[in-house]
Amino acid sequence: MRMYSDVYGLVLTTGDRELLVGEIDILVNNLYMTEALKSEVRSTAAAVLGGYKDALPAVREAVKRMREIKLGVAVELPQRAIEGIVHRVRKYLGEDVVVDFHLWPELIGGATVYWEGRYGDFSLKKKLEDYGQL
Repeated sequence: MRMYSDVYGLVLTTGDRELLVGEIDILVNNLYMTEALKSEVRSTAAAVLGGYKDALPAVREAVKRMREIKLGVAVELPQRAIEGIVHRVRKYLGEDVVVDFHLWPELIGGATVYWEGRYGDFSLKKKLEDYGQL
């Protein structure tokens, strides 16, 4: 199985995955790929995807098959925090993992995690409920 480390690097969240799949579709369906790379695809994606001209359908499928971890968070996260979380997730779970962030303010703090059929609640709300404070 071929790994696409550079392609996976373009995808941090499920939103990024959908954007990249759309960009690959533009390139696959465009007879003038060079022009599409310049005008319709992000420059960072164009730099990576340009090296896969003959393998774009396989790249598209690899991106679509990226494994997904769902994280519920209490606050909107800045890009730097998202990058840090994704880096740590991939360090332990593999480079082909994409993070699906969900905003749940009722968590108060912490996060919920859903991964391959397992669920963990590491939120402040859960801790307060466990200690009878909420």
